[in-house]
Amino acid sequence: MNSNHAQRLAHEPDRAAAPNTPSKSSSPAAVTKTTPGSAPSPARMLQGHLSAGLSHHPDEKKWPRSGTVLFVVATCGAFWGAVYWAVNALMRK
Repeated sequence: MNSNHAQRLAHEPDRAAAPNTPSKSSSPAAVTKTTPGSAPSPARMLQGHLSAGLSHHPDEKKWPRSGTVLFVVATCGAFWGAVYWAVNALMRK
């Protein structure tokens, strides 16, 4: 911690002594243990915000597993079929 930061914290006792309390929208990952006199980590707060924003909602519809597997097999099969066709066409010339 540099001296400027320490001086700033000394002039802002309410900010320095404020505990890191989770809000209703933050996830458990956003809660960090801070020592008295230290500021909460911006990186941890960003991780908590992103985690809450990117989490799946229970009412979100997902594909069934069989549909996902069929999609992956069809997509990969089409890709490798196209690669085989292109290589075969190049080898015939």
